[in-house]
Amino acid sequence: MARLRRWIEKLLSHWEMGVVFLLGVLLVSPFPHLVYDHFAASAPAKPPEVQPDQKEQLPPPSEESSHPLGGELWLLSEKLGEALIIAAVLGIVVDESVKKTLVKESVKNLLHLFIGYDLPDEVKAHLKYLLHLPFVRKGFTITYTFEKLDFKNADGIPVSCWEVTSETTYNIVNLTEKGLDYDFPSAVERTPPGLPENMLLEMDAPGLLHVSPSELAAVKTVGAYKRVTKSIHVPSNKDGVAVRTKRKAHYAMEDTIVLDLLGTPCMGITVCVKAPPEIEVDVAFGTPIDKPPVPDPGPCWTHPGVHLPGSHFKVVWRFAKTSPSKAPTS
Repeated sequence: MARLRRWIEKLLSHWEMGVVFLLGVLLVSPFPHLVYDHFAASAPAKPPEVQPDQKEQLPPPSEESSHPLGGELWLLSEKLGEALIIAAVLGIVVDESVKKTLVKESVKNLLHLFIGYDLPDEVKAHLKYLLHLPFVRKGFTITYTFEKLDFKNADGIPVSCWEVTSETTYNIVNLTEKGLDYDFPSAVERTPPGLPENMLLEMDAPGLLHVSPSELAAVKTVGAYKRVTKSIHVPSNKDGVAVRTKRKAHYAMEDTIVLDLLGTPCMGITVCVKAPPEIEVDVAFGTPIDKPPVPDPGPCWTHPGVHLPGSHFKVVWRFAKTSPSKAPTS
């Protein structure tokens, strides 16, 4: 009884195969034969070809031989029905692991077939890693706001630097067929010597997560970054989950920001910069593009391509109208 119940459950879990099976049974049943005979009977009968010297030897034509169309269609439907029944039984009986093994063996050398030559195992492993990434980031936009900050260093000497606030927004999209937990990160680089403290300011996923400023302020520097990661649940849908981070960092009066894109691919990136008129800002992307992005009046630079883990972009600025102040050195 338990075995019968398992078979019924397996059949229900493979309802597509059940439909194929029932269709096959229908095709081998007498019903199609009756339908074909009905249509074949309405077709004009084709008289048999008779040689002049064979007129007396041939038997009179029977009803079956007068309308061969019904018999041909019946034979065709019977063979098709048998094939569908066999396909359905194999689809239900064959174990999933066997199917996966067959697929794996079939695509084992697919890269070699497409590329034309074999790749090192290390490259194959990295490509396999990329092909199995469950998330992408869409609508990735980061806005840098520059404000000049005058202060006195440890020796009491007046100096200046740029206080740069960066705000990032994007949608994290789950590509799989079930909900998954996503490690939502935020980081700011280690504070350079002689400059005010770099800080994490905000970290939000509306309706799912809000990290308090006090918790972010308590994050310690480890290695080259202050970094925090929070887990959020991302359902399987095309829209994804909107997230936002904000941080504050300090830079010399002429410097460069390099942002490494780690972990999750980005489907397009927009970099916007709000800066005083005395500095000129430019943005360059590490991902190749046929035509370099030209800033719009924002000014914003948009690279519409795919940015895989390990890609980067950089923001470079220099004085355009005034002499630079002496940047603090260590």
